[in-house]
Amino acid sequence: MGAWTPKDAERRNLPLTEELVTLLGTAREESPDGLPYVFISQERYATIQQKRAGSDWSQTDGTSPLNNFDRQWRRICKQADIEGTTFHDLRRTCLTNWLRSGLSELDVMNMAGHSSFETTRKFYLAVSDDLVDRTRRASKQALQQFSVANLLHTPVLRENEKSQSRISA
Repeated sequence: MGAWTPKDAERRNLPLTEELVTLLGTAREESPDGLPYVFISQERYATIQQKRAGSDWSQTDGTSPLNNFDRQWRRICKQADIEGTTFHDLRRTCLTNWLRSGLSELDVMNMAGHSSFETTRKFYLAVSDDLVDRTRRASKQALQQFSVANLLHTPVLRENEKSQSRISA
């Protein structure tokens, strides 16, 4: 089998923070000459090229066909004592945060590169586990702040009532 082809070859420009651009630039500067990838070691790249030259390379050579990043991700999570997550959870978190920060659902879909909004909604903008609890707390807080019964018992209204009584008398 020849070179690996991604599921979607469409190119998109994605926003990177200045910090990330700096980190990637530093990693690129520190990588050996002739190594075209930031996240693939020189040894792994040589192995990939050797397998490709001999037609031994296939998409089943690892979870990620270029560098088997999944194994590294599991090691990182284990060191951080994080269970039950995948690298793709970072993408889901990013898209959800974009929506929560004010991007429209259409903008999030476009930035994700999805052709259907159903994909975005189903896999990336799912209701978080704590949404019901957060909504309940928000409703309770709103009711406490704005209920008529609560407003009648506030010191500000009682002071205004006293002032009105003095004016009437």
